[in-house]
Parts: sequence; C-alpha cells; structure tokens
Amino acid sequence: MASNGIDHTTSALEHTSQHINDETSKTEVEDNEASATSSSGSEDDSDFEDPDDLLTKLRKSTEAAFTLYLIKPMVDTFNAVELCENDVIIAGFPKSGTNWVEQICHQIRTRGSDEDFEELTDEVPLLQLFSVPLGYDLNATQKGDYKLFKTHDVLPHLPPAASQCKTLVLFRNPHNTLSSYYKWEPQFTGYDPRCEVTIEQFFEYKFNYQKTRIPLTYWDFVSTWLAESKTKSNCLIIFYEDLCQDFDRVAEKVRQFLGTTLTKAEMERVKYLSSFEYMKTNESKFDLHGLRKKIADLAETSDYYLEKSSTPSFLNLGAKRNAKNEIPQHLLDIMANEWKEHITDKFGYNDYEEMRADLGGE
Repeated sequence: MASNGIDHTTSALEHTSQHINDETSKTEVEDNEASATSSSGSEDDSDFEDPDDLLTKLRKSTEAAFTLYLIKPMVDTFNAVELCENDVIIAGFPKSGTNWVEQICHQIRTRGSDEDFEELTDEVPLLQLFSVPLGYDLNATQKGDYKLFKTHDVLPHLPPAASQCKTLVLFRNPHNTLSSYYKWEPQFTGYDPRCEVTIEQFFEYKFNYQKTRIPLTYWDFVSTWLAESKTKSNCLIIFYEDLCQDFDRVAEKVRQFLGTTLTKAEMERVKYLSSFEYMKTNESKFDLHGLRKKIADLAETSDYYLEKSSTPSFLNLGAKRNAKNEIPQHLLDIMANEWKEHITDKFGYNDYEEMRADLGGE
C-alpha cells in the first residue's frame, strides 16, 4: 500500500511539474495578451503588481507540500513507522479544527494534567513528518497509554501500519473550511504576505487542485474517509460544528472512543484546557512556530521551496460563521457540483448538513 501511495503521488507531481513548465513557457504570450486587454479589466489584470510571479509561487507552494510529505522519503523509512491498534490517528482537512481535536485527545489521554509542553506538534506529531529530515522521531515514546498522530491525508497515503489504528476523522462545512484556509494559508506558507491571491485562485490551486492535479481535494478527503468508515470498525467521524455547539456531548464520544476512563473533575479539566479562552491565551503552544522554524532552517540548506512568512493565528471563533456570504456564486456552484459528484452520487447525502445530521448524532 505504501509504495502504491508514493507512486500515485509521484505521478501526480510529475504531471504538476510539467504543468508548471508549460505555464511558464506561455508567460510571454500571456503578458502580451494582458497588455493588449488591460483597459478591459481582464482576468490577467489584478490588484497586485506581478501576478505571474505570485501564481508561480502559489503553484510551487502547492507542489512543495507534497514533496515534503510523500516524495522525499525512502520506502523503508515509510514502512518503519511503528503503530499499533491502540494508537490514534486524527484526520482533518486543513483548517477544519484539527489542532483543537488534537488538544482534546491529548488532554483526555493525560487526564487533563499536561500543560508542560512547548508546542502541541511535539506531543501529537504530524504523521507525514517521517518524510522530512526535521529531527522528529515518530517512534519515540509519547505521554499516556497510546500514541496520537495528526494527518491531513487519507488512509491509502499513510504508512501500512496505520490501517490497524483507531482513526478519529473531523469534518467541517466546506464553505467555512475554504474561507478559513484562504485567510490563513498564504501568509503561513509565505508566498502571499499581502493577501493578494484571489479566493478563486486559491480555490483552484489549494482546495480543488484542478490547476495542479495533485490530491488531496476537500472532496477526496471527505469521500475517502466516508468510504473507510463503512468498513473500518475503529473509525469515528465527528463534526467541527457539533464540537462548537455541544462540546460536552462530542468530547464524551471522543473519550469513549479513545477508551480512557476519567473522573468528572478530570473531564472538566479537559474541557478547560481545550477551551478557546485557554488555547488563545496560550496560543504559542498551538501555532506551529517550532515546526515552522525547523522547516525554514531546512529550506536554507536544501532544495525545499519555502517563502519567508509570518505565523497567523490558528485560533478563531468560527462556529457562527456563514462563509457562503463571502464566496462568489460561481464558486458556490462549482462546490455544489463537486459535492454531488463525490458525495451525493456515492453516499446519498445531498449536502453537508444532511451528512452531519446522519453521522453526527448520538
């Protein structure tokens, strides 16, 4: 399974590299066309000074993410990650609340007793970090009775041993996920510090990946984990919105799934340490600054692509947002069509709320 996942992504990356080269070769022609049509306000015009350079960075950033996670590792290293059936993989699409769920799970396994860590990634490492020479030992002993790992990916792309682990899958409304991801990722990755990439460009390169042909789209993530949940008995799906609206109920479901017995006082402590107020006050524990620095240091000595960047806030109150009001109608139409193709036609859910009502209840 591991080699198939790597081969699949390698092929996708080769496609993307060729796509980028083809786009670069057309730059001069596009520049001439842009100059000829500038007075009409065409798509080649924009509010930023050098759109070609910015879009090149956007493409390279998309490609780099998968170079870091899936292309660089040797297969032997990939297979060497030691996992067992009591270990837990927390899977969420970027900006769906994954860090929050990591903190909940970490505090459950330590019975609400652990504030003594510099950064949550040290306690709940990103599973794909085995592929990047950053000094992380994913086989190191963790606190508690089981290991926790985070991923933004799907099971076929993970180490073979991951199939026996418990998997806690987190979904979030696609509109709010897109909006949150768009407002955060360009600054964090560093290619767009002035936030000049349009939401349409971001959608194509980072959410829907139609320009790059690299997985993983939002729809791939949801549909693949939905399919896994049908056959994988140790898989629990939860929803970001349910955590926001009924934390106690969902946290108890998570506790039962993890199999950790807590007293009432310990569960209250978990709730406090997982609250927005606590995490915002102690935001440096959750902002990936340490991981970010390690990647930046690596980028100065190797061929990894990385722009200098800031560290925007991970923590925002998103429960009451309605990002549909922020997304252009033509993108909403595309998203509706993608949902129908990947979710409705395969699983019968007409929209996100219908899926949430069916899977997120008691």
